[in-house]
Amino acid sequence: MKKKLLFCMLVTYNLFIHATTYTVGPGQTYAHIIDIPVLDNLQPGDSIKVYYQPDHYFEKFRLYGVGTSNNPIVLIGIPDNNGNKPVLDGKNAISNSTSYANEDRQVIKIGEYGSLIADYVIIEGFEIRNANANYQFIDDTGTPTDYQDNACAFRPESCKHTIVRNCMLDSCGNSFQGGNAVLDNTVTHDNPTEILVEYCSLFDNGNPADPSSDQEHQLYSFGGVGSVLTLQYNRLGNVMDAGAQIKTRSETNIIRYNWVDGGDNDMLQLIEDMRNGVQHNYVYGNVFIKSTGNSNNRLILVGWDSSPQPNGDSTYFYNNTVISKDPGGDRFFRTIDTTVHIFADNNIFYAVNSTYLLFNDGPDTTIRGKNNWISSFATGINSAAVTNSILSVDPGFVDFVNSDLHLTATSECRDVVMGFVPPAGFPLSEEYVMDLQSQPRPSDGKLDLGAFEYDGLTSVNNIAKSINDILLYPNPSDGQLNLYLKTEKLSNTASIIIMDVSGKELIREIKPLNIERMLSIDAEILTPGIYFIKVITDKNTEVVKFTKQ
Repeated sequence: MKKKLLFCMLVTYNLFIHATTYTVGPGQTYAHIIDIPVLDNLQPGDSIKVYYQPDHYFEKFRLYGVGTSNNPIVLIGIPDNNGNKPVLDGKNAISNSTSYANEDRQVIKIGEYGSLIADYVIIEGFEIRNANANYQFIDDTGTPTDYQDNACAFRPESCKHTIVRNCMLDSCGNSFQGGNAVLDNTVTHDNPTEILVEYCSLFDNGNPADPSSDQEHQLYSFGGVGSVLTLQYNRLGNVMDAGAQIKTRSETNIIRYNWVDGGDNDMLQLIEDMRNGVQHNYVYGNVFIKSTGNSNNRLILVGWDSSPQPNGDSTYFYNNTVISKDPGGDRFFRTIDTTVHIFADNNIFYAVNSTYLLFNDGPDTTIRGKNNWISSFATGINSAAVTNSILSVDPGFVDFVNSDLHLTATSECRDVVMGFVPPAGFPLSEEYVMDLQSQPRPSDGKLDLGAFEYDGLTSVNNIAKSINDILLYPNPSDGQLNLYLKTEKLSNTASIIIMDVSGKELIREIKPLNIERMLSIDAEILTPGIYFIKVITDKNTEVVKFTKQ
């Protein structure tokens, strides 16, 4: 499941086969993406590079091709020298001349339901916005057409493997809507449909025409047998209507190391798919913060929303920091009935208001857990279901007001758990770093509660908080490191320095800085441990932390 390694394909895939690179933007081969004649017939390894321009790209299109794991099809935005991403703007966007179904549902559509089954498609480095009910677009016949309420930035309508990375998705009905729509009968548990969304910023999505609507969501995934959704290292912010932050019907959901803050409906809806009725969820290392609002009084909903599907669903919910700021009180968990099973371990459940329930306002026989920190005035706690938990007033955050939810040295959430074994294949190995970053989670043999581990190294923590301008893949790494500088200013070269935790310099290299600001360095000589990479140009200095395996 270590999908960050797919980034390496972006750098090396065209070494193995003949592939075509199409360039779009000022001074490039094509002025517009929709000018590329093969958008519906891309080949393995093909890439489309879209360069930043001050004017938005007012265009929308269907993308189709069958890539491979080693040679994916890549649509990548190349930022300017200030790190600004190219913008695909749905407002008055012109659709390409290819006629396809549901033009009013998205800016980018991948594949076609029942006819064009795409595979291994990567979208990276864009801001995609303004596909919502307030705006129109120009369809393939030249006719101004309204978007549907649930229009979205991108929709993998029929694609077996989709990656969306390092994108800003805002001001759409749904930022993302997709799932298992493959009809060739090849999707099984051994050959799944997989969607990975990582390092993305999602905000101000929803229905601006009807703020009371709860049918449009920040992110919405649906699926069936073999569907897998992975969300990691993302930041989710304000929602424009009463929809959920994350709603998913995928069979397997891996939701880890995200920061979800804002909105007045559910932070997370884990809903069984009506065609399948089975769901397995792995939710860990996240921050969920519900602000004020009264669309409903719950944070996390698990179960079904049409008819009961008694198939033994399981949700593993561990080492999350969950906060309610709602003055009206909340239920942290709401389960639909006793056919679902939640295993909640090592979490922090903190509320600022005394009128809240930890679990359902009815029997909580579906929930089991241990070693949680819980605000002491909580009700709805079944002591037989939640054992060895701490009921107290203050979990010991560094700065709750300013959203620094790391633990202080004296926090009672420190060193609480020994011998915790997470579900196989889903280790608690990382932490979210503000913003859109991650770092290895320190380990001293005693596990802290919540999304962040206290490591006692003040300098390390301070450096970690400053990381905001480098994406590093993979991390942890066995040697080869790839860096993408997000906000690099004009410079011809960059010095790359690798240091240990004491600040001692171990490796220094000077690299030419190409226009795409992608760099690589070989750290194979390092022994396993924690290190820092410092990147110095004539304009700025940035630091990122990584682990050598």
